[in-house]
Amino acid sequence: MLLTKEAKTKWNNANKKQYITKGYNFTKIGDEFLVKVEDLSKGSHAEVEVLCDYCLKEIIKTKFNDYNTKSNKSIIKKDSCKNCKGKKLKNQI
Repeated sequence: MLLTKEAKTKWNNANKKQYITKGYNFTKIGDEFLVKVEDLSKGSHAEVEVLCDYCLKEIIKTKFNDYNTKSNKSIIKKDSCKNCKGKKLKNQI
């Protein structure tokens, strides 16, 4: 389960138009700013926190693009920490 509501990212030439269109105020290339997670591009390298759906205790820090890749490729649409990966694997069989 994705916990992060906002993430830090930096202005760059590739994302400038996207975020200005969504209402963010441009400062300058390289400046950090907060973005709502739903506004992040799927390939964003912004760090997000994810709660393990199995133990509901462990918080996993990962890049948003890695989170999306794992979610899209997995048959089971649940997040797992290192300790609970075995449980997730058993559900896929």
